[in-house]
Amino acid sequence: MLYIIVKKRGILIKSLPFEKDEILIGREIGCDIILSDPTVSRRHAILKKENDEIFIKDNESKNGTFLNGKKIKFAKIEKNDKIGIGSFEIEIGEEEIVNECTKEIKSVFFDKKEEFEIYLYRDSLTGLYSRKFFDDKIKNWSEDVF
Repeated sequence: MLYIIVKKRGILIKSLPFEKDEILIGREIGCDIILSDPTVSRRHAILKKENDEIFIKDNESKNGTFLNGKKIKFAKIEKNDKIGIGSFEIEIGEEEIVNECTKEIKSVFFDKKEEFEIYLYRDSLTGLYSRKFFDDKIKNWSEDVF
């Protein structure tokens, strides 16, 4: 099954199965894929599935639709193509691409987990643990004991 993968600045925003023959992309509430960005038109572009081929059609958007960095009006999408709409990047791929993106998210999260904990539990001026750190530790210890 094919999936539509939406990224912003290289980070997975959403992935959904390509189940319909036409997918409307835009800022408007009724769109199949809603991209909240002022550079995205209300009804920006349409993804079309015909037989085993996929096409992208720009819907006369103000800022344009890009395929691999080139502005297009209508184009056939090939494997590994990247569609640019506003600040978003869209790819069409198989399930393994979705799994790969999920692994990327997990790796970014776990790489940054220590940094998040520092911001959450340490005073920015002194670097000492905050009261929240001790409150959370005491709560966890009491839950383990009782």
